[in-house]
Amino acid sequence: PKHIRTWIKAAQLMASLERFDKADGCIQEALAVSPTDPELWRERAIIARNAQKLEDALQFIQNALDQKTTDFDSLREKANILAALKRFPQAVDAYKAALRQKSDDTGVKILLGFAYLAVDKPKDALDAFEAVMKEHKNIARVWLGRGQAFLALGEEARGLVNCGTAAMIEQDFPRALECFDNAIQANPKFPEAWSNKGVLLEKM
Repeated sequence: PKHIRTWIKAAQLMASLERFDKADGCIQEALAVSPTDPELWRERAIIARNAQKLEDALQFIQNALDQKTTDFDSLREKANILAALKRFPQAVDAYKAALRQKSDDTGVKILLGFAYLAVDKPKDALDAFEAVMKEHKNIARVWLGRGQAFLALGEEARGLVNCGTAAMIEQDFPRALECFDNAIQANPKFPEAWSNKGVLLEKM
């Protein structure tokens, strides 16, 4: 009964079954053994977030950070909770704090890009997505975010081509074709729209 790792595994299993109250109970059992363990508070925060108990989740993750202020996983989870609460300016700060601990994390860079879009900073969002694209060129979510950033910056054809590329990576060919056709309609002289449409038709 005092084996903390077993309680964590039991909690994760219960959470995967969406039995969030039982999952939280497992973590509470572990916390009774080790009340200052930041990992336990972070696990409790994740369970609460998945159960849509977001204010509780925020308190739990703060408890984790009170024990270890520079923990990357806890900073990332705090940002995720703030984004779920639609507190995007704070989420941006939390994602940036996480990246200060682990600057090469692709997932956080992508989440930061979408948080920038939510606070109407498309140029910063574009920079975040471009940083990921230097290393990873085939992540659909990055192309989608890049497309949304270009659309917000008023570059309609370029934005639609990026959105279409995201759809093509995900094998959603009808959606991709619609994006490329809309890009051509927005700017018939934009060569990437015609080129990508040609590639797509070949794949189809």
